Amino acid sequence: MSPNAFHTDTDEQDRTELFVGYNRDRSIIVTYSHYGFVGLELTDRAYRLTETALGRAIVEVAKLAHQRAMAHLREVQLSLGTSRRILDRRDLPTAEQVDALQQRIDEDPDI
Repeated sequence: MSPNAFHTDTDEQDRTELFVGYNRDRSIIVTYSHYGFVGLELTDRAYRLTETALGRAIVEVAKLAHQRAMAHLREVQLSLGTSRRILDRRDLPTAEQVDALQQRIDEDPDI
């Protein structure tokens, strides 16, 4: 996979930042932007999972990608002066929470 498989030619100002979630062997890759879901990429290895396991893995990896986007949004809001209390109330995740989710996915033998 290229470093940015979803790249399109746009002006720098129009470029949307992408956030990627993936499982341990990178057979499932989900991409989000601040605006929502962008794409899903499955390798042949992903199709070796049962339907139930594949569905669960896609959901977990999508959650990770979404949480990465929201954690970045949290950092942007903090840099603009929004209080942590407000961001906590809005349930925007921290980088540490995202790292913990990635670790949980990496350690789960079924994902």
